[in-house]
Amino acid sequence: NESSSADDLIPESDPDLVKLLGEHWELVLGDAVIDAGKALGVSLSFDLENEWVQDELDGIGDRVKGIGQTTRDYIKAIISKAASDGLSIQQVADLIRSSGTFTEARAETISRTETATAYNRGAVRSYEESGLVDEVEVLDGDYDAVCQGLNGQRKSLAWARANPIAHPNCRRAMVPVVRE
Repeated sequence: NESSSADDLIPESDPDLVKLLGEHWELVLGDAVIDAGKALGVSLSFDLENEWVQDELDGIGDRVKGIGQTTRDYIKAIISKAASDGLSIQQVADLIRSSGTFTEARAETISRTETATAYNRGAVRSYEESGLVDEVEVLDGDYDAVCQGLNGQRKSLAWARANPIAHPNCRRAMVPVVRE
């Protein structure tokens, strides 16, 4: 549902789940940094001690809402497997769905939403840190009414950081506009 917030997807703050999502986000943020460096033609490194990385990881708790122990344990197992095996969005969604806890659509939505949020936040923060980028070009990957109007538009890094995705299942991407 595109009128929902991405924050509505994740079932009050739970330290164990926050830790697990943090491990998943570490992997995705690291990939985003590498890809951002390639896009900029520079070498960027991912460092867990970096202040912006810690800000992103600390912010995960703001998105997590209360869930039952069974669901938490199941998500823990999935995140561990995803982290160790480098699973794709579809593979993570398949694992979530196989529990019977979530429908196929909800499992894929959770997987895609969390991965897209982490990836876009990591890329934008890397663009900021590079010192070469002031703006991004927004690319709409799902061609829905919410995002289509932004496709091809240039936005500030502050806007991009505040709007990594627009809705659940969002496939928005943001490419750097390198200063001339």
